[in-house]
Amino acid sequence: MSAAYARKKNKSCLGRLLKFLLILCFLIVLFFYVTNNDFRENINCGVTGLVANVADYVSSLQEPGSPGFSLSGLWDALSKEIPGFSPEALWSIMTNTAEDTVSSFTSPKPTNGSSGVSTTQKQNTAENVLAALSGSANKTSVCSTRDELIAAIAEKSATKPTSIKVSISSALYTQCGSVDWVTEILYDAGIDWASYTYSQSFGSCTLTLNKIKYLDAVPCTSLYQFKTLLKGAESTGSISIRPSASLYTQLKEDDWALLYAAQGECGIIDGSFSSYKEPKRVLVFSDLVFADNFYSVSSVTEIKKHFLASTRTGADSIAFHCSDQLFSKLTAHVDAKNPSIMNTIASNCGVTDGNWAYSSAKNLYYSTGLDYFPGARIVCLYRNNRLNELTARERTLYNKAAEIASRCRRASADDYELILNICREISAMADYRLCTDPNCDGCELDNAYGVMLNGGGECDSFTDTFYLIAALAGLDAGYQHGDVTEIYNSDAGSSGHIWNTVTLNGKSYFVEMTGANTTAGGDRITPYWMLLGNDVAQLTHIWDKSTAFHQLASTLDDSYSYYHRENCAFTTPAQAAACIKKYRNSGLACIDVMIINQSSLSNEKCLQQLLDGLRIGGSYSHTFIANRIYVTYYYK
Repeated sequence: MSAAYARKKNKSCLGRLLKFLLILCFLIVLFFYVTNNDFRENINCGVTGLVANVADYVSSLQEPGSPGFSLSGLWDALSKEIPGFSPEALWSIMTNTAEDTVSSFTSPKPTNGSSGVSTTQKQNTAENVLAALSGSANKTSVCSTRDELIAAIAEKSATKPTSIKVSISSALYTQCGSVDWVTEILYDAGIDWASYTYSQSFGSCTLTLNKIKYLDAVPCTSLYQFKTLLKGAESTGSISIRPSASLYTQLKEDDWALLYAAQGECGIIDGSFSSYKEPKRVLVFSDLVFADNFYSVSSVTEIKKHFLASTRTGADSIAFHCSDQLFSKLTAHVDAKNPSIMNTIASNCGVTDGNWAYSSAKNLYYSTGLDYFPGARIVCLYRNNRLNELTARERTLYNKAAEIASRCRRASADDYELILNICREISAMADYRLCTDPNCDGCELDNAYGVMLNGGGECDSFTDTFYLIAALAGLDAGYQHGDVTEIYNSDAGSSGHIWNTVTLNGKSYFVEMTGANTTAGGDRITPYWMLLGNDVAQLTHIWDKSTAFHQLASTLDDSYSYYHRENCAFTTPAQAAACIKKYRNSGLACIDVMIINQSSLSNEKCLQQLLDGLRIGGSYSHTFIANRIYVTYYYK
């Protein structure tokens, strides 16, 4: 055999061996490509990235001074793009024996010392080539915008893995050099801390997160969602919220004005709040206290409706979130002489104390403890079939009031007579008694216990007593807080006053039980204070009509007027004198008459004509209200 033939045979064997090895490698790659999804997807991703960057390579594949590209230019470009690239390195990678080779290509791993993240850059190494071929990337879609990257990380974080890998565009790859930028991305995706690396190979860029620690905070992107999350914390009393950058800025403006306003809309009356500075942007709420009886209102009418409904069930607290205009109106007056609207409404519902507080930041006006007149509390329990909740002393008061109510109802032909009989019962059991003890605020002279169990009390006591008995007797009675004019009392305007309202035949009137009570003894009452229409009431009483639960009838119907029913209403002094003389020997101790002055004479001259026409001895008392002259004549 010639030497030439031997060499030719050796070449033929070597060629067959190389072909066999190449075919074997191709079959192995093809097998993994067909059977392994991750391998196939990452090969596709790598090829796609390579093709996508061909245009970038073309401009660099020209030899100096040459108009076209050459193989040497291609080789130079590859050598430039992958330092240390060689056929041997590529062969090692293809045959899965590249570990030593990869380690020799790995660049140093600098660590950024910024808090929150740790970063290592592995750029342009054979390891990246191996990663592209072995399926280390786990997402085929490439994130090209900040929002897409956040969404991809958040999606992969659903099961809270300790590491995440995301494919990114070259533009985002460049941004990864800023730790602050990556930190923002992580926080927006719900990650508190992570070390990260970013790498690039064959035009494919990857961001890898390791040792991930997740934020224990709920992401939030809108003000509506923020309020919903706050309201949802009612059961636990605490929540951590992670608002978006724009929402965080919005909430933080004007010293967190919008944040506190949102708390007010949710009925949060107390609690603590702390915030982490940007970029973390986590808001922590703890020890939150929500109002039990909370309403959002825009008018006094709405407040009245909700307050009355609440007190009729015995609510011990209430809170209102108000519009700016209404809140200013509610807090306009805070002294005893000019009580706030809320205090007046509360008094009209039988509330004696409310521990009222308000928050300007939250537009909240609320009370954490409502105290009631004993009469109001008893009526509430009576109406709600909860008399078993009465205390021993309340039970004593209830029993006595119920017995009087029943007796008056049996003795009355109609509701007018029922009111008259209740007023007489109250007058018979007590006298007006002013408490002189400066420390007696809330003592029994200020409620029904004074009149019914102690024989006397102030205006609060007479008003509470009438309310209790009238309500148990089936009348629609109420309270009215306000003041009086000098016609009623020479000390008018020096302090507040309270009286009752009552409804007859669909119309409301005032009952001034404190004024109707007399010191004459027995069950005598001063009848002109028993029922008042608006025409007389506005001359003698002062009240805020916007807070009243009942608007008064314009005038008292004659059928409910004591003087008309008893035939003691006259238009001249002579008629009144004749009536007084008529009953002189009837055994009455005194008689009440009313003169409606329709003459040109003054009230004083009309009264003098009446007295001049009598000349029967005795004494009298009188009151002028507009053109009405009320006279009580005592025969003895």
